[in-house]
Parts: sequence; structure tokens; C-alpha cells
Amino acid sequence: MSSKDLVKEVMAVARPMAMAFVNEETEPGRPNHLRCHRVQAFRPLKQRAGGDQASDLKKALDADPHLLDDELEMAEILMEAASCGKTAALSTLLGAGVDPNIPAPYKEGCIIQSLLLAPLCAALAKGRHEAADMLEARGSIYDIYTACFLGTTVRSRSCWTRRRPATCWR
Repeated sequence: MSSKDLVKEVMAVARPMAMAFVNEETEPGRPNHLRCHRVQAFRPLKQRAGGDQASDLKKALDADPHLLDDELEMAEILMEAASCGKTAALSTLLGAGVDPNIPAPYKEGCIIQSLLLAPLCAALAKGRHEAADMLEARGSIYDIYTACFLGTTVRSRSCWTRRRPATCWR
């Protein structure tokens, strides 16, 4: 067997496996439609949310409303607005129906942490109190994970002693 034949044989087996890793659990619309291609539509939204370009963000969401169906990507966009303290962008996203309690990867400086935080936790951690107040007013929950991450031991203890330790309201 020649090396070209061996490469073809390996690629015939490896390619579907590799495609399965980069695609989501559901089948892609086209065989070559990777998740990294699908998320490109969300990058400009994330930049607008972090840059407080709320009017442009609203126009983009109105032009392509099915983007709101992807809760995980919208959570990252909400996280960007919350951690940057961009209240106009937060208001736009929350008004469009983005859930403020879905966690997203937390970015600290130029490093994206491997843990997921709720947007409220990110806003509080970054000292964006106006954004945190807006999130709480719109239904964001101060939960045990937020209390522990922020190191508020009194809050953490009160969350654990309640009957429902998974959530803790202010």
C-alpha cells in the first residue's frame, strides 16, 4: 500500500470523526458547515455589545431575529455587555428576550477562563454596579455560585442554610 493510499484510508475514517467534534450535537445543514462558520454571525453582535452600540445591536437583531434562538451565543453577548458595564446594550439584549441567568465563559483580561459565570456575577466582579442593578431588576439571580466566586462568605452561608440552596435572592 502506498503512502497516498494510506492517507486516503486514514482520512476516510478520521474526517467524519473530526467533523463530529467541531459540529454541534445536531446534524449540520451541510456536510461542511462547521460550528465555527455558524458562530461568525455572532462576532459583530459581541463587538457591538461590548462597545455600547445599542442601536446597531438592535438593528442587527431585528434584521436577523433567529440569532436570538441560540441561547449559548446570546449568553456570551450578554456577558460581554455586562462585564463591560454597557447598560444600553444590556437593555437591548434583555428587551429582546435574552435570558440573564444563562452562564457564559468569563474573560479576565485577555484570558478566557475555563469556568462559566452568570452575567450578574461578571458585572459584580468587574465593579459594574449599574449593569448589575439592571440585571437584577430584569430577573437575574444572585446564586450560590456567584456568592462563592465573589467571596461573599456571609451570603454563601445564607444560601446554604436556606431550603433551596441552588438559588439565593438578595
